[in-house]
Amino acid sequence: MIGRKEQGITLIALIITIIVMLILVTVTVTSAINGGIFKKAGEAVSKTKDSMKNEQDAVNQLLAEMEKYQSGEKEPEKEKPTVVANAERDYIDEKHKITITATGTAEEGGKLNYNLKFYKGEHEEEKTETQEGISGEEVTFTFDELEKDTTYTYEIEVKDENELTGNCEGTCTTYCV
Repeated sequence: MIGRKEQGITLIALIITIIVMLILVTVTVTSAINGGIFKKAGEAVSKTKDSMKNEQDAVNQLLAEMEKYQSGEKEPEKEKPTVVANAERDYIDEKHKITITATGTAEEGGKLNYNLKFYKGEHEEEKTETQEGISGEEVTFTFDELEKDTTYTYEIEVKDENELTGNCEGTCTTYCV
């Protein structure tokens, strides 16, 4: 072997490579645990199971209604109440204000219950209000002292005396003054 050079990895180079790989594995596992990947995966599984259950419930309800319809037992469906809303923004005395006007109508007239959710962003600082009204008449909700140049979302649910519901939603952005 004199005059011939050996090719290959030395033991020291192999040990350094293993140590670097162990450090990388440690950093990866630590960031996976601390980064909440497992928690987010668990939440995704939970949401998927809930969605599957809701979907199965809806399918079962439709099947039951189809059976009633085929057997002639089904009553004519009552129409759900409807609601239409309009949002207006104001800037008075250096204060931002949004006024939401809603009008609900029900098949049989009568009283309506309005439930309004009002929030910015992803349900931040959610506010709820409830009012009673009469079918065809306007109901007004007002929110004062809001942040400038911010988009707010509102959801209105209206229920009639038969507990049937109608919904509408919308957004409104305050002035950037």
